[in-house]
Amino acid sequence: MDKVLVRELPIKSTIRQSDYFVAEDDDGTKLVQFKDMINLTKSNLYAQSVEDMKNTTYQEGDIVETLGYYEPNDGGAAKYLIVYAPTDLQDGVLIHYLKTSDTLRAHLMHDGNISVLQGGVRGNGVVDDTEALTKVLSLPYNITIPPKTYKVTSPISIKSDKVVNLNNATIINETSACIEIGYDEPVSNVCIKNGILKGTTGIEIHKNANNINIEDCIFKSSNLEDVAGIVVNGEGKIMISNCLFTDLDNYGIEIGPSGSDQSITKSNIVINHVNISAKNTCIRLSNVTGKRSVIISNSVLSGVGSTCI
Repeated sequence: MDKVLVRELPIKSTIRQSDYFVAEDDDGTKLVQFKDMINLTKSNLYAQSVEDMKNTTYQEGDIVETLGYYEPNDGGAAKYLIVYAPTDLQDGVLIHYLKTSDTLRAHLMHDGNISVLQGGVRGNGVVDDTEALTKVLSLPYNITIPPKTYKVTSPISIKSDKVVNLNNATIINETSACIEIGYDEPVSNVCIKNGILKGTTGIEIHKNANNINIEDCIFKSSNLEDVAGIVVNGEGKIMISNCLFTDLDNYGIEIGPSGSDQSITKSNIVINHVNISAKNTCIRLSNVTGKRSVIISNSVLSGVGSTCI
């Protein structure tokens, strides 16, 4: 068939954003301005993973959507804005270097809510998630923790003014505590809830902790060397409520001294609606806790060979 030209068109040396081209879709034939096509393309750039995005060439202003953090459908999908920011440092969560540019960075786009899976946490119960979890949970945003299994090898440290909703996720630490609060700096106004914690200790509340709530959690032993479900050495108001401690080989809750000088004058601990099954002692009070105000109510304390307090 002979080629038929509707009309001769001049050849232009450049394409401008104000130019038009002919597009065909379900609505028929129409003229579309080139700048609209650019915007459409920018909003539909995809990468298989963060690493894939880092190895692809983009321009400033591009919006890239990853299908996962490590691989598609691993839960870490996110959108990133490509910005000119040569001084921004990569943190693996909010900022990523592009290997194709010395000056462009991929910034995570979010509305104040970030999933730990968008920060490189795997949640498969096999890979050590300690570093990634610590990094994401330290961010000043609302952090979502999907209900997966997270393996850690050292305690996750929680900062002040945090509500950590574990959403029925399981944290496993076979060598130490799953979570610690107030170990090396003052920490206050923390709530940890809806989690399953399996460690030598589930949660350690240290002497620098104040106004801590632990609620709706399940504590289990990770091995035969467990210390307790919760160890409380915190200074101020500590509340433990609606928690289940099951099949612990040592203590359910251990309450020790609050300060390094073991001087306790302002400590108030409330234990309410807990169910503890332990083979040693359900609630162990140290001999230096006389000045604490410890209130235990509406609770069930039991276990083979155990003593209540």
